[in-house]
Amino acid sequence: MSAAASTPQRRRSANLAAFSTVRSRKVAPPQARLNDQELREMTELAMHTWRVLFMAPLWSVTIANARQFETLLLKLKKLVKATLEEMPEHTGLKVSASSLTSIAEVVPAIRLTVTAAGRRAPVAELLLCSAETVLRSLPDECAAECVWLPLVLARGSGPVRDAVLARLRSVYGSAAVAPGFSQDDMRWMASMWAARPGITFDGDVTLDYATPQSVSTAGLRSVNIRLSGEDMGLIHARRVMTVDMRGGSVHGTNQIMTREAMHTFHRVLAKVGEDAVGLPLSAFDLQSFVLPLAKVYSDGRIKFGSAEAVSPCLTFLRQLSAEFFDP
Repeated sequence: MSAAASTPQRRRSANLAAFSTVRSRKVAPPQARLNDQELREMTELAMHTWRVLFMAPLWSVTIANARQFETLLLKLKKLVKATLEEMPEHTGLKVSASSLTSIAEVVPAIRLTVTAAGRRAPVAELLLCSAETVLRSLPDECAAECVWLPLVLARGSGPVRDAVLARLRSVYGSAAVAPGFSQDDMRWMASMWAARPGITFDGDVTLDYATPQSVSTAGLRSVNIRLSGEDMGLIHARRVMTVDMRGGSVHGTNQIMTREAMHTFHRVLAKVGEDAVGLPLSAFDLQSFVLPLAKVYSDGRIKFGSAEAVSPCLTFLRQLSAEFFDP
């Protein structure tokens, strides 16, 4: 294990939902074997860093059948193209709208891609994803009047992304926000994703901490903790043993992690870090981490660790989208 301290430019410390009352969370089961199409699509998703947003329903839209879904894709393609034509700096771009079945839940995800001639990478890309828990929260009279794709993953040009989302809001009333990840979110993800069956990880685990914005200091601003995969597995095993002895439920057959288990994991992790650097890491904000499943930043960005990691990560992000609209 290694640790390093530095004083770089501070990033935003996410305080939203810092006092969440969620007592337990569903832990996604190990990813089933991916078919060729799923492996191809999820491998592509894992190649990029995505910004996570939450979006309100698209009103006056229904997709009760495949024909209506294709009609919506065509409308969205035209809408995005019209948006770009109003941006002189983005003329001549091509737009595509397609479905992404590998990450479907209830309905396929919608992929909006903006490309430019001679440029390999897309100018911008948005994935609009459904979430079963969010759909169940809609009253019956509303469910027939809208399509709700509450989880949005975006990459590429920020101005293009924002322009497209603004047009969706003006046409469909679907406001989107990028709140970032709160400290509660970060700690849940780190504890649930520290060790996963079926996920291989050859690199080191890293966790970056920073002094909270509420603390005024001209000295130490950040601490970096680096653990081998074996070290992280030992911490995870100690947490499981500790909580199981108290009668808690962690990664058992019901696939639930309790808040007590999450806190125990971070107490053990903080002790390991404090022994190494002599600092009270439990009082620091967790700004980013690299774990087998993903690399995550508190400003709301995520990079999936592999094709097999996409589905379990999305399970958590869908939970967050449900909590965002129904705190």
